[in-house]
Amino acid sequence: LMLNNNFFMRDSLRGALGIPHYDNSLKSTDSWLQLMYMNDGLEIGARLDMYYNSNLHIPTQVFSSSFLALPRD
Repeated sequence: LMLNNNFFMRDSLRGALGIPHYDNSLKSTDSWLQLMYMNDGLEIGARLDMYYNSNLHIPTQVFSSSFLALPRD
């Protein structure tokens, strides 16, 4: 499990102005959960990614979504 929280503060000297994170959202959370099970040749895994007001995908836009990934052979 990995959690990442961000807090955004407006700062016109740095150019942190006019971007949704600094004007409206003010905070974001990114989280990842990976589960793996291995026993006697059996391997099962899943990964869940969740984003709330994230700036990871496009830094100038707010992104919220979740993804579930299952491994494929």
